[in-house]
Amino acid sequence: MHLSERDVLITGLKNAYALESQAADITEAQANRLTDYPELQQRVAQHHDETIAQRDRLEQCLAHMG
Repeated sequence: MHLSERDVLITGLKNAYALESQAADITEAQANRLTDYPELQQRVAQHHDETIAQRDRLEQCLAHMG
């Protein structure tokens, strides 16, 4: 079976979306546990926000690709 370049791209985008979704869950849980370390908690929360934004961009790409 031969995969087109488009198929490979879509598979990569789906994999990246799954990775970012899992990372969002992990960073959210981490930030919630870091109450004794406010500076670290803030940085993990910032990373969580960046991860959510990246996941959302990937979702838009996938929607555009059909």
